[in-house]
Amino acid sequence: MESVDRMELTDRLLDELIAESKADEVGLWFIIAALREEYGVKDTVQRRLLTLSLVQKLLDSGQVVAGYYSPDGSGAIIPWNKSTAEVLSRIISEWDSLGRDPSIGEVVVFVSPPTDG
Repeated sequence: MESVDRMELTDRLLDELIAESKADEVGLWFIIAALREEYGVKDTVQRRLLTLSLVQKLLDSGQVVAGYYSPDGSGAIIPWNKSTAEVLSRIISEWDSLGRDPSIGEVVVFVSPPTDG
């Protein structure tokens, strides 16, 4: 995949992910699956690099925050309130600990930022 194709792919998928996060949470697994199944990124190293690049762009957009489900089982998502670099570091660490691509409900979810009011 050429770098121009990669930029077009990430820009298109970024827009889709931002839109999806306004309706529902977007898990890391969702991004990985979209790259693999919808965009044909079969190489695991390339897919991981693209996933992390997309996560960085998502967070830098300010339209999405990273967090995880509340341990009380309510389904609420608790934002991590960390910098983009800290979120990426945590994702990489937890992904490495898994030893495989994250599945549904693992590592992190992305949502629209909470609104005041």
